[in-house]
Amino acid sequence: MPKYNEVFKLNGDDIGLIENALRTQVGIPAQAHLPGGSLEQLRGKLQTPCAKDRDESFKFNTRDIDLIEHALREEVSVLARINLSTESGEHQENNEKIRELEELLGKLSNQKVWYGQVHHTGVPLG
Repeated sequence: MPKYNEVFKLNGDDIGLIENALRTQVGIPAQAHLPGGSLEQLRGKLQTPCAKDRDESFKFNTRDIDLIEHALREEVSVLARINLSTESGEHQENNEKIRELEELLGKLSNQKVWYGQVHHTGVPLG
């Protein structure tokens, strides 16, 4: 499993998007025991009060971030399928939500500081 930093800065809107994606996540029961804990434990980490306009630091392990990213991507997939299957005015609303989710995925990715093996001379291996 790749290794990277554990502290991520998120605001209240980000946390809301993550909680919604985790709530609607299909295929993983909330109480399922996963490496690094369960979805319920992850939701517990997200319960810290967070102002909408101010970034707060949250500590997630690699598995937490993988679960969050998976849930966000699944949410994007569901919204995109709805856009393809309907001809209603939901398109604009869904497109906006997809954009917000994609921005959050980018925000998480941009905050990752990847750690790799380093030769004793300080040069990265591989």
